[in-house]
Parts: sequence; C-alpha cells; structure tokens
Amino acid sequence: MKKILKWLFIILLALIGLGYISQYEFKSDAEINKEISELEQKAKKIPASNFVDNYNIYKKLIALDANNRKYKEKHDYYQKKGGFLCYSSLNQRVFNLVKHVKNSMRDAESFELVESTVYKTENDGTRFVDMTYKGKNGFGGISVEKVRGKFKNETCEILSVQKF
Repeated sequence: MKKILKWLFIILLALIGLGYISQYEFKSDAEINKEISELEQKAKKIPASNFVDNYNIYKKLIALDANNRKYKEKHDYYQKKGGFLCYSSLNQRVFNLVKHVKNSMRDAESFELVESTVYKTENDGTRFVDMTYKGKNGFGGISVEKVRGKFKNETCEILSVQKF
C-alpha cells in the first residue's frame, strides 16, 4: 500500500510539474515580447522609492529574458535597497538580528523564533523589525522576549537593538 501511495504521489508531482512547465515553456516569441513590453510600461510608472514593486517587476522580467543585463542590474539594485538579502520573506527572519540575539543568550541553541514583523523602509534606507522569540533563561526555564531592531537595507548591518 505504501508503494502505491508513493508512486501516486510521484505521478501527481510529475503532472503538476508538466502543467507548470507547459504554462511557461510554450509561449511564442510575440507573446513573450508583449509581456515584456507590458511589464516595462508598469515599471516606468512605479516610483523608484517603491523597492518591493520594482524588485518584483524586474524579477518577472528576468524570468522572461534572463540575458538582459539591465534587468539584472535593476533587480540587484532594488534587492539591495529593499533589504531583501537581509531577511527571509517566508518567515520574516532578519538574519543579523537573530545572530545578534543568539550571541546575547545564555543558551543560543534554545533560540526559537515566535514571530517577526519587518516594517516599511524609512527614507534614510533603514528598516525596523520587531521580533518575539523564546529561549532558556538562567534558571533553565523558557522565557519569551521581544526586541526591536533597526538595520541598514544595503548592508544588513544592525544599527540598534532594544528590548521591550
């Protein structure tokens, strides 16, 4: 029974994969060029200060034309300016803040992220993040702590950390 379920699962994944590929692989050059043109027009309307939307547009453009150096440069620029290399959008984990907090804990291995909120980029290119985490305290019990960190988008450098 397990073998049958395993093969059914593999077949299902293959079918999903083929459906995904067929959605993108079989576009004509005219369709791709039209989509590129539409995305470029959208990109022109987005303010340069809107890092997230610009980053997403250029990510799509790179998927359509991977050899275009202009798209790659713009993508990298907005990725850096938006601080996307500094944190995981999946779980809002700010890498350097986690490292900073772990370094200040008695038992870094007990660190467990509860939740994080990464806020909008400030005019000076910095960003705030609130992070709640659990860890063992000096008595062996588990305590919950909250910190607010501020980091530079371009370098991911943590500028300040405050407990609250």
